[in-house]
Amino acid sequence: MSFYTNISNRMCKLYGLTATRFFPHKVILCYHNVHDPKKSARGWLSKARSVDVDMFSMQMKWLKEVGEVVSLNTICSDSKPSKSCEFSITFDDGYFNNIDTAIPVLQKYEIPMTWFVCTGFVDDPDSLPWWDLIDLAIEQSDSALDLARVLPERTAFSSVSEQSVWMNSSLRNILKSSNRDQRDAIVEAFKSALSERIALPANAFSRPHELQEISNLDLIEIGGHTVTHPNVALCSEPELRSEIKKGKQRLEELLGKPVRWFAYPFGGKGSFNTAAKKSVIDFGFKGAVTLQPGIANRLTDQFEIPRIPISPGMSLEAFKSRVLGAPLYSLLYRMRSGAAGYG
Repeated sequence: MSFYTNISNRMCKLYGLTATRFFPHKVILCYHNVHDPKKSARGWLSKARSVDVDMFSMQMKWLKEVGEVVSLNTICSDSKPSKSCEFSITFDDGYFNNIDTAIPVLQKYEIPMTWFVCTGFVDDPDSLPWWDLIDLAIEQSDSALDLARVLPERTAFSSVSEQSVWMNSSLRNILKSSNRDQRDAIVEAFKSALSERIALPANAFSRPHELQEISNLDLIEIGGHTVTHPNVALCSEPELRSEIKKGKQRLEELLGKPVRWFAYPFGGKGSFNTAAKKSVIDFGFKGAVTLQPGIANRLTDQFEIPRIPISPGMSLEAFKSRVLGAPLYSLLYRMRSGAAGYG
């Protein structure tokens, strides 16, 4: 844990023990994966990216004890001040363990969930997201990759370890900040280099028929998350249409019901802008969530709704501090990152 994170957690804990009693707030939480070591995994997914199922269960139990856990639609539609804290649970991307592992826990505690799904990975099991490809290369390949075809200007590494560190930090940042064509070119070259070392597995996403089945549960609402998870701030107008509109249309075709909510891929600073926001509005969504930390209130822009990300390695105490201290956590985040304006 970094010094900043430690101090932030301590300050948020103190805030949560004091101010929250008098000024309850509304918080939307964001997860991606929940892992149960007793279950066989589908496809490839690094366990380091997943919240342990026992920890997830403790988190949900605690939320029910200290406040009310409601749907995204409820928390964003009710402008009245609440007598207690309100929470809403969201998951991004569409991994199968959300169905297999997370939803049974949510059903146990009668907690609703909004699930933002990338349709491209659901429709094509052979399509691995670039972040999973990087994890696969780091964890499964025991020799350095030939990255000359990927990024010729950055190929000299003194060791496999040094290359792994570069992939886990610099390459991730490059791909996050690349437009769709640049991203696809880098990913294809990376897959080619990796496939010379190991056989590429299927992805760990849900499949179309599973989305159809799970959408019938009263506690679950499925939202849009594009087709291929690009940085929509870097998409052209035709690309926004093919990613946002087609993703929505594909989900509605599968589910037979309107898709009302959208989550910007990545969701943080630099990952959405005016054009992307306008597209979300034009394509008929009711609202859109970000990953800019914050709380929901009557002044919240319905197309820039803040969420608090929940990290896989977070302790229960850190989780409690971040949730109850969400207003302070959000302020500290903005001060540290200089976040202003779009994404």
